[in-house]
Amino acid sequence: MLVFALIMSCTNIFAQLGYRFGSSFIELSPDSSSLYFVQTKSVGQMMKMKESIKNNDEGVKIVAELAKNACIVNSKSFGAGNYISEIYKDNENHRLIMLPRFAVKMKTGHEIDEVLTLFGQYLTFDKKEHNIYKVNCCVDNSADVLTLNEEINLIESVEWCEPMMIGKIRKYNTLEGSQYYLNNTGQNGGTIGIDINVKPAWNIVTVDTTLVVAVIDDGVDRNHEDLIGSVLPGMTIDYPNEYGDPINDYPTTPFWDGDTKSHGTACAGIIAARNNSIGIRGVASGVKILPVNVNPYTPYDFPDSWYWFEQIAMSILWAYDTQGADVISWSGGPDGFSAYISIVLTNAVNNGRNGKGTIVVCASGNSTSNQSVVFPASMDETIAVGAINKNGGVWSYSCGGNKLDLVAPSGDCLGQGDVVTTDRSAPYGENAAGNYMYNFGGTSAACPQVAGVVALMLSANPNLTASQVHTILRNTARDVNTSGFDNATGYGLVDAYAAVYTALVAGITQISGPTIPGSPSTYYVQNLPSGWSVVWSMQGKTTLPSYCTINYPAANQLQINNSSKLHIQETLVAKVYNANGTLVKTLTKYINTADGFTGSYSQTIPTPYEVLWGGFHDGSVIQVKQGYNVALTSNYFYGVSVSYTCFPPYPLVSTSGNTINITLHSSTDFSNCLFHCVNGDRVIEFRLRAAPTLFIDPILHIMAGNSGEGNPVVNISVSTAETEGETRQDEVASWNLTIYSYTTGKIVHTQKVTGASVSIDTSAWKPDIYVVSAKIDGKEITEKFTLNESR
Repeated sequence: MLVFALIMSCTNIFAQLGYRFGSSFIELSPDSSSLYFVQTKSVGQMMKMKESIKNNDEGVKIVAELAKNACIVNSKSFGAGNYISEIYKDNENHRLIMLPRFAVKMKTGHEIDEVLTLFGQYLTFDKKEHNIYKVNCCVDNSADVLTLNEEINLIESVEWCEPMMIGKIRKYNTLEGSQYYLNNTGQNGGTIGIDINVKPAWNIVTVDTTLVVAVIDDGVDRNHEDLIGSVLPGMTIDYPNEYGDPINDYPTTPFWDGDTKSHGTACAGIIAARNNSIGIRGVASGVKILPVNVNPYTPYDFPDSWYWFEQIAMSILWAYDTQGADVISWSGGPDGFSAYISIVLTNAVNNGRNGKGTIVVCASGNSTSNQSVVFPASMDETIAVGAINKNGGVWSYSCGGNKLDLVAPSGDCLGQGDVVTTDRSAPYGENAAGNYMYNFGGTSAACPQVAGVVALMLSANPNLTASQVHTILRNTARDVNTSGFDNATGYGLVDAYAAVYTALVAGITQISGPTIPGSPSTYYVQNLPSGWSVVWSMQGKTTLPSYCTINYPAANQLQINNSSKLHIQETLVAKVYNANGTLVKTLTKYINTADGFTGSYSQTIPTPYEVLWGGFHDGSVIQVKQGYNVALTSNYFYGVSVSYTCFPPYPLVSTSGNTINITLHSSTDFSNCLFHCVNGDRVIEFRLRAAPTLFIDPILHIMAGNSGEGNPVVNISVSTAETEGETRQDEVASWNLTIYSYTTGKIVHTQKVTGASVSIDTSAWKPDIYVVSAKIDGKEITEKFTLNESR
């Protein structure tokens, strides 16, 4: 045995064998089987060892092949020169094999180099996977692995170090029944209603066939008649070309005596068997199954299969991170505890599904001696599922305790169940004569029921987080024994309908449609299930306004047609009712036409003169004539509050209906005149600027003409003066003049004027109100004048 002199001087080596798991120390002792694990340095060496064992006459044999270069033998004699591990038992009788390899998590701010520096002759760095370091150990026996592991854990900068392990596979049995767990009508002596209540759930949700449920097991038969088209290319450890298929060259061997590799196919059928005219129906028929085969090796005459813990962790990482699994269903687990597997599962729950979390469902475990939920179902992040029988009684094998979440109906274990499900296609499964098995049971059959329910929940509301799914399942479970939580049934019997209904209601969050109603705009409630209805109203109103049309253009929709450009500032209310007429949810949406802000403004000068201006919008610079009133009109101005920043003398501001009235002083300084109009959470701003003043000669109203021929004329001049008293006509070089009838809109005169003034002969014009439009430097100013009979 190696002695690690570098650390011996300052630490005490743990006397007992074992490894740390969280705050616990898992004690180990060699079991009494006289079996040993051997790992050769290459596949070629393994083949040579097999040949030597085959030709020996000492009774040495391989009792289980665990990899292409690893096996379990009944003697150490053929293991010389290779790595050898005892087969250990922990204090809960889990059987474990130690590998010459570590998973190490360093404390924040520290790197693996600190460990490698101390143990450089024994350790070689392999890779970093997220925040876990993989390190190979250069020793030849498991005792040295455990000793070195404890030495590393004593280093201050190490958060934890754990040997990679192989653990015996726990299987919670295989087979379904007459599917009484879907709908228990009392068949086969069961109690009516002891089921997962899934049939009404199917009426309110359509399965999302793009959802992916990873089944961590011994493979899934992709060619099964009831699963064809639902099984994705998965993965098989050590066999990259098998894609998650079961591997077993020994058909018809009962799994409780050997291993037909039918367990994964049985679980997959409970989840996803297609809704067709043959076989069974899955809880979530048609979802995609991602098979992850972590048990490809044949146990020969050794009645156990084994897990490589590192490969389990890597397969989980592959399933959720690379393949995007939405749900992981694991009707099994390693026989032991692993911080490495824990952290990968925690990462899946926290980071899968683009941050919403992959939901991990695990069987609570089958045990006759230890009733506590087994690892990894015991993790807070996973959903632990126990088993009850078809009459509601808790099976004695079903592990419970304070980590149990739910139960589901199942049969007895050890091949004595009454659950019918998919088997490997004949002749390779439990039933050599058919494609279905009839004796599945244990918590293995309960776990995939809940995984299927989770798939239905995500079909109803894909935005649920893993934590929300966990909470909904607990809150909607039905009491079986006692009210509330108990150690035997957790929060109760999973209720598919209640869970899916709650998930669906949680997904109904808003009214869809524009905030600014147009001509027309349609409003509806998102994710409304078939058969549900909506009653529409406006908050505070007994009836809907005339511009609203209910259930148009389709049922449960509302159309708003604001073609008359009315000011709308309302809160739309949608009351959602389920198919039974029960109010489920009340949603509101604020709508406001002011958000689509448009407005116009005009300025009135004492009779008979009036200046007309164009439209404006948020941020406009409005040209005004000083000393007179300005009227600004917009639907936005109903209920508006107005403030401004100006130099004195200040304007006077008032509001009336949809109009803001501003009375301007003749000497107002417009160099910093900014108006703020606030309506709810919307602010409109505009500035005032002094406009060039258009003067109409008073001769406009004198009947006698002064053209020299006695013809009546209109004298028009323009100025850019800041006030009426200052006329700087020389600053106006040229401008465009248009005169049109206010009554008919027809243009009666147009010309380009050079200079500041012009006289227009009006002798041929009819009595009317005329509008003069002068366009100067891209800006238009207008003025009215009147011609009457007495001119």
